[in-house]
Amino acid sequence: MKGNSNPMFRKAWLVAMIAAVLVMNRSRAADDVATNLVTAHPDGGMFMICPAVGFDRNEYSSPDPLTGQNVAHKNTAGEYALMASYVDSRVAVNNILFYTNPNDSKVWGDIFALSVNGDPKEVVTWAAGGSYTWHEIEMPGMSLRINEPLVRVGPLFRVPSCNLALNPYVGYARLMLNTTYGNDAWNTSVLGAIARWDWRMVHVFGQYYLQDNPELDQVYQVFRARQIVFVTEHWGLMAREEYMRQYTSKDTSLLFGVVYLF
Repeated sequence: MKGNSNPMFRKAWLVAMIAAVLVMNRSRAADDVATNLVTAHPDGGMFMICPAVGFDRNEYSSPDPLTGQNVAHKNTAGEYALMASYVDSRVAVNNILFYTNPNDSKVWGDIFALSVNGDPKEVVTWAAGGSYTWHEIEMPGMSLRINEPLVRVGPLFRVPSCNLALNPYVGYARLMLNTTYGNDAWNTSVLGAIARWDWRMVHVFGQYYLQDNPELDQVYQVFRARQIVFVTEHWGLMAREEYMRQYTSKDTSLLFGVVYLF
């Protein structure tokens, strides 16, 4: 790459690398705190911890440094995560640390998120929050660091009769990228919706969102789901799925874990 001085080639290569990194790491193993919006909790709140293991299937294409032709990369690798959260009727705090290594890349990441909701007794209220995402990636011939603060706000609709809630939201994120070959940053807009259903010992959520990067003329799409079934008051089993698709890449993640609630 250093030996190629064609600026158009370099820009195309950088865009492809960004796409690959976003797919491998975007919100990886993390549930945005908006997924913890709706159930009633004791005044003192609850803590949850969940170690999880699974796999990540990553596919992306990038220009070959010598020929300039696009080359497809496909690989499945193990994924390991540690999730922790605190939730009460108004506030949710989440953090997740994870590691995976698809396509000969070593990926560490951490995502911290905070959410504040309106009156927990109201069927229509508000939800606002933010998150900070950090990734450290070692790819063949290149290292990257991603930092991304994000803020969001939207209405929260509850249906108490069936323990269902819906939170459409809009947001803003600042994507900052540091690579072996230089640094860059982009302003992006976010549009999404989250649904959550709780029934007895079962907790389910689904999330879909779009993130628009007009400077690169790219839109990222993410679908995420999580299911928890508690077998006792404090112990449960979790399954988490995520699928992301972008112009040059797509990614599938599946995690399983044991949940401890206290």
